Amino acid sequence: MTSPALRVFPAESLLDEDVRIRLEGVEPGSRIRLVCRLHDEKGTDWVSEAEFEASAQGTVDPAEIPSLSGTYEGLDSRGLFWSMLPEPQVKGQGKFSLHDLFPLTLDLEAYGQGSFLARAMLTRVLVAGGVRRVEIRENDLVGTLFLPPGPGPFPGVVDIVHSGGGLRHEPFSALMASRGIAALALAPFGIPPLSRALVEIPVERVGAALKRLAAAEGVDPERIGVSGTSKGAELALLAASIFPEVKAVVAFMPSSVLWSGVGRGYEKRASWTLGGTPLPFVSPRYDRLAPRSKGPLHLEPMYRAALSEIPEDHPAWIPLERTSAAVLLLSPEEDAVMPSALMGSQIEMRLKKAGFARPFRHRTYPGAGHLIGSDLLPGLPTTVRHTFHPLARFAIAYGGTAAQTAEAVRMSWIETLEFLREQLGSQRPVSETGPSDVRQPVPLSP
Repeated sequence: MTSPALRVFPAESLLDEDVRIRLEGVEPGSRIRLVCRLHDEKGTDWVSEAEFEASAQGTVDPAEIPSLSGTYEGLDSRGLFWSMLPEPQVKGQGKFSLHDLFPLTLDLEAYGQGSFLARAMLTRVLVAGGVRRVEIRENDLVGTLFLPPGPGPFPGVVDIVHSGGGLRHEPFSALMASRGIAALALAPFGIPPLSRALVEIPVERVGAALKRLAAAEGVDPERIGVSGTSKGAELALLAASIFPEVKAVVAFMPSSVLWSGVGRGYEKRASWTLGGTPLPFVSPRYDRLAPRSKGPLHLEPMYRAALSEIPEDHPAWIPLERTSAAVLLLSPEEDAVMPSALMGSQIEMRLKKAGFARPFRHRTYPGAGHLIGSDLLPGLPTTVRHTFHPLARFAIAYGGTAAQTAEAVRMSWIETLEFLREQLGSQRPVSETGPSDVRQPVPLSP
């Protein structure tokens, strides 16, 4: 009998690519344990494991054989990736997040009857070879532009960060550029010289970003879109209703109304301004929050309660019917932060009532929580579904199950790329884009 061999195909890939794991040369019917380890930039080890019964051919392939026990169970070729848990698990452990664009190295090991059998290494990259990174610091326009390889012309998207602020969504834009779409990661707040607070942010910053993207070398100014996650989705939908150059808008966890500022003391102030004037807003019903002593807060009830009290003619409804853009809404159904599926349905009903004629899609994901979009990329752990919010200053829950959230992360990414290719055009479909051929790490902006 040959010695066991653990193989990964491909051994290096973009983060969103499917990877095949296969152990060969073991005793048919024997119990085999596969372990996956990843060391993140915060110094935390993330570990998953699954136990299998080897096939009659003496192989173990998670795409063909179900996991009998471990951090996930059942047939799932991606289970070892999304089910990784922090080790050791500590109180207050936040979600897995990327803080730079360095490749991720995963260590895969196989064990049988407690004995080590074989090892394989897997490298996941965020940036395809030839992608160009350009820092933008022009007055109060702060962002990072990622340009796909080649001369173009490319479609372009301005991606707006969630309420965490800053440029922590650079990995999302880098991966989008790796798939043939120029992406400008925009920071409307949360990084010098901008304000730290998410309150009274000029919508004109999005307009400036759209113009900067359209003027970039290799970008087609007639094929420009905007995307956003959570609070960034709110701003993206608002921007689409204001700026005619937006041809497509993607909203992860969409909002049907404009909400008040985020952070202590800002519940009576607007999030956004236009022409220097604060825009109308709705304040969440903070009295509907559960006591904090019971763990991470579920914010969804305070938004749902506020929505139930506003009339159809309230000025805070986002006037998306004014846009000339195609619209894609992506909503997890078990969102514990906000009722995104409800608000997506409200947008749909208002557009139908207005006779909206542009392409419109609203995708919902059963069992998924508030972790799609730039909050988390495909192939990363979804097991920790709460975090300490830097503006709210307390821990918030995301909701959903790890498995269904992971599937929603994967599907929403695929549907986003397909939608943008369909509405803006793209030189390279997802299936034709290979892994990076450049190994130089690309650090984030300070």
